[in-house]
Amino acid sequence: LGLTFLDWSCQRTDPAALPVVAEHYNGSRYAGSETCLSCHAEVWSDHLRTAHHQTSAPASEENIDGSFAPDSNEVRVSDGIFYRMMKEDDVLYQTAYVDGHAMRKAPFDIVIGSGTKGQTYLYWSEEELRQLPISYQTAGDQWILSPGYRDNEIDFNRAAIPTCLSCHMTFTKSQEPENFFKNTYDRGQIILGLDCESCHGPSWEHANFHLQHPEEKEAQNMLAITSLDRQQRLDACAKCHSGLRNPKKAPFSFMTGDTLDNYSVAGYSPTRTETL
Repeated sequence: LGLTFLDWSCQRTDPAALPVVAEHYNGSRYAGSETCLSCHAEVWSDHLRTAHHQTSAPASEENIDGSFAPDSNEVRVSDGIFYRMMKEDDVLYQTAYVDGHAMRKAPFDIVIGSGTKGQTYLYWSEEELRQLPISYQTAGDQWILSPGYRDNEIDFNRAAIPTCLSCHMTFTKSQEPENFFKNTYDRGQIILGLDCESCHGPSWEHANFHLQHPEEKEAQNMLAITSLDRQQRLDACAKCHSGLRNPKKAPFSFMTGDTLDNYSVAGYSPTRTETL
């Protein structure tokens, strides 16, 4: 799920070289933001440094902000219960201990959060994504118990549901898209980070057209952001930046240019500031 740097240029005309990374529920296809590099190198490279792009990533020692050093890799949450962040056979784990005995462990698979405020972590249990019990807090530079977890029990079972992932990933294909709270996914159709296609929409048709027609300088098969009205632009941001919202349609089904209230509704009174 890491970035793959492809040596394409705008002069390449072989359409077979352009893979489909994922297919949206509406049939449109994702090419992956790496395909933007050949024609939009400056914008693409600038985006890599943003919190949006870094809001989810494959788990690795480079991407995880917390320390695995022996003097700072443990969190004691109650008498007799602590967690240790550790590396075994090149795999990073969170391991729960009770009275000094290892009781359960799970791997770091996906990092959620850019690290501006902190990070939390997900792991795969077959086709389910679940949240790990230990997160990282940037302000204190420390491991902490993930918000909402109880300090007197060991729990590795919290579901990572689509309504949460939709603000941290460009696309994650649910196996049951109409079940907004089911955490089973197609592991082969996940695009981490909020990349170009998160706002511009699936771009396989756009990228494939211009690879075949490098002489065409006017963008084809691509939403023109400048064509959107004020409310449409606000909705594109409000999808994730307007507080908690309750889904009406499958997460990830909203596309820039759509009316947001047709896809989700505010979980608060938008006219009362005290409920925000």
